[in-house]
Amino acid sequence: MKQSDIDIDKQFVEMGLDSIVGVEWIQTINKTYSLHIPATKVYDYPSIRELARYMKRELEKQEKGTPLQKAIEQMPERVIAEQKPSKIYPLPMTAPVASKISKEVLGKELVVSFAQALYMKQSDIDIDKQFVEMGLDSIVGVEWIQTINKTYSLHIPATKVYDYPSIREL
Repeated sequence: MKQSDIDIDKQFVEMGLDSIVGVEWIQTINKTYSLHIPATKVYDYPSIRELARYMKRELEKQEKGTPLQKAIEQMPERVIAEQKPSKIYPLPMTAPVASKISKEVLGKELVVSFAQALYMKQSDIDIDKQFVEMGLDSIVGVEWIQTINKTYSLHIPATKVYDYPSIREL
């Protein structure tokens, strides 16, 4: 799109943002500003103004005098003008990285993180049931794989949840 076609108060979905582009965009934002924003935040903060306000709060948590703080200072005030607050969800789990881990332990840890990603009880997770049957969608799938990659220092593409569609197979 042309920059002139962007309305900072218009909802992202009204401007054509889909789940895949949303995930890619948030990944770019996270990389650019050294943040860890879940892709689902485009639904909690569904316009540029709202997302910018949220990002400003996240960036303000960063150490003073860093390039991130300078980025905050350069954000146009018209974009971050105060408005009603949005709900905040917990961040994904982070677990210590293990150099060698058994399949059983890994399976149990994946059950825990998958349950957290879907806001489900661990007891409701069936390691042989397909992810999509338990409610995994493309956005949560990307975020969950990112969490796995970060936790275990891996580089698994998010598409692997379709190649290995259950916890046991993954």
